[in-house]
Amino acid sequence: RSRGANHHTTAIEATVPTIGGIILPRSGAGRISTANTPISPTTAVTAYAADRLPLTARLPTIEPMTPSDSSVPMMSTALSAVPNQSIAQSLTAGGTTSMTSCPTGTTGDTDPRTNPTTNSAAARPANVERSPIAMPCQREPYNLWFMTSSVPTGNDELVANLLRELGVSKDFRISERFVSEVVGLIADEPDVLDLKIASAAVTEMRDAFAMFAPYHGVPKVSIFGSARTKPDDPLYDQTVKVARRLAEAGWMVVTGAGPGIMEAGMHGAGVAQSIGVSIRLPFEAGANSIIADDDKHVAMKYFFTRKLMLVKESAAFVCLPGGFGTLDETFELLTLTQTGKGIPVPIVFLDTPGDPFWEHVHELITGQLVPRGLVSASDTALYRVTDSCDDAVDEITSFYSNYHSIRNIGSDLIIRLRRAPDDAELTALNRDFAHLVESGKIRRTEPYGVEKRQDDHLDLERIVLTFDQRGFAELRGLIDALNRLG
Repeated sequence: RSRGANHHTTAIEATVPTIGGIILPRSGAGRISTANTPISPTTAVTAYAADRLPLTARLPTIEPMTPSDSSVPMMSTALSAVPNQSIAQSLTAGGTTSMTSCPTGTTGDTDPRTNPTTNSAAARPANVERSPIAMPCQREPYNLWFMTSSVPTGNDELVANLLRELGVSKDFRISERFVSEVVGLIADEPDVLDLKIASAAVTEMRDAFAMFAPYHGVPKVSIFGSARTKPDDPLYDQTVKVARRLAEAGWMVVTGAGPGIMEAGMHGAGVAQSIGVSIRLPFEAGANSIIADDDKHVAMKYFFTRKLMLVKESAAFVCLPGGFGTLDETFELLTLTQTGKGIPVPIVFLDTPGDPFWEHVHELITGQLVPRGLVSASDTALYRVTDSCDDAVDEITSFYSNYHSIRNIGSDLIIRLRRAPDDAELTALNRDFAHLVESGKIRRTEPYGVEKRQDDHLDLERIVLTFDQRGFAELRGLIDALNRLG
């Protein structure tokens, strides 16, 4: 077993468009300035979410603006509960559109498979009892990056009234920023395909968020694997076994809701502890029969929104052999964890005895990627290769035996634990993991003020360090050492 150029320049025109009396920003307004800067995945970032991950990327220069509690207009396109006559109607020119009638596809089809699922949002299943198993990720406020906007301040009160009319009270300013980007995108007059993609992506995410919401406090494990695996394949039986074991330990199993390995995972966990995020494909009938008619299923048109949902909610991952799709999901997961874009999680590559699929992948990594300097040798600590269901389950459950979660507050990385190290143990940690500390030492700490204000797991003990953000793979070693203290 092993451990395995383009350029963009912002320009605001003198003539500013309006919708419903609200002046809209032109191209680039409300965005981080990227003049003479090659476009990258970070150039369109408007509010960097610190709720799941530390800030590692160097952001472009930010144009300052005066903070305001209401500075941007809001569009409403999928809020079915808005009254018929309202500010929202003046912005949409025809009232609002319910999710049940809003197409998701880029083709305008009426084929049911191209429409968003409504099981989750409409049914609103009752909240389930929270499991005693802790979720590793605790949400934090967004970092507030102020941006310039061409929306005149005279619209502030109209926008604030609109948000209040829609009942927005929580995370008010984040809502403003989100809507500012939506309005800005519309004002940019993008290609119709671009607009359809953006609209469909938001619709799909809304439906998925609603489906997952009742199970937020329940630990989840995502299982990846081939849709082509037959029920008589040993891999199918291996998946059933590991899913059943994890369900018995209190975990919900999340899969892509298709046939093969995905069906096997749901077979093992049972429908009550299964969640499905399927993809609409022209050559597949849809979700498997176990989850197809269940409230805990949502269908996606796009792979990128589907992958987001398969990763976002889960605290552990089991990867079974598969083709391009499985390898895509697996290596994206490794990339997110390696770069700090994702939180530390246990990742298991599960084979069957005598059939070493993942062992060969591990050999590719250690025999080609590491020697060529394409990844670091320490990156193999991000995953574990095994052919034992018992080892797979132990890898996941032991990861949370003492370690609970991490949170970034400023430059400090807070690690929440069931039992913090004593003085002697702390000395050993500072000796063994000094390379992870940018300055100072690893030390015990009380909950920070923001944690107290948010009542964020105040019962847990804590250590803190100024983390060297180049060492995300090696952070796993520190977590393992902390778990051995328990």
